[in-house]
Amino acid sequence: MSHRTLAGLIIAVVASAGQSSVQPSALAEAAPTPTVAVEVVVTASTGALNPAGDFCIDAASPVTLTPQVRTLDQNQVTVTEGTIVWQNCVHQGGPLPKTTCDERGGPGRWQNEVIDFLSVADPTPSLNTFQAAQVMGWRVEFHPARGSVFERATSPSFNLDRTCSP
Repeated sequence: MSHRTLAGLIIAVVASAGQSSVQPSALAEAAPTPTVAVEVVVTASTGALNPAGDFCIDAASPVTLTPQVRTLDQNQVTVTEGTIVWQNCVHQGGPLPKTTCDERGGPGRWQNEVIDFLSVADPTPSLNTFQAAQVMGWRVEFHPARGSVFERATSPSFNLDRTCSP
């Protein structure tokens, strides 16, 4: 190989070393979209939240439960798209306290009861309930809309408890 050919080959290699064969837009498309963590917070229209995370309600009044899905960052933005799934703790069709569903291997299971859709017009749908059971376990799951950056989340489980009413 002549010196001239070798010098030309070295120049070609050095000139192409700084160039990528992948287009910048392809790199941006390949990068995964970061997901945004959210939390689901539930409030009840009547009754106080006790230290165990349960709502002490009276025996006669219906209760309105309202979930809110918000981001965990410092802005705590309310999420306005996705699905809310209300769940009860049950065993053989009967209501149970939350602990029987929260325990691994316990007899209870979380059963989907009602599905609500979040929207810009109604980011906090409510559920009105009048339960006959003295203590009933509840929780709320959030399912993000398809293609959303938000993560799926579940509220802490809680009881609507008529035995500890104020």
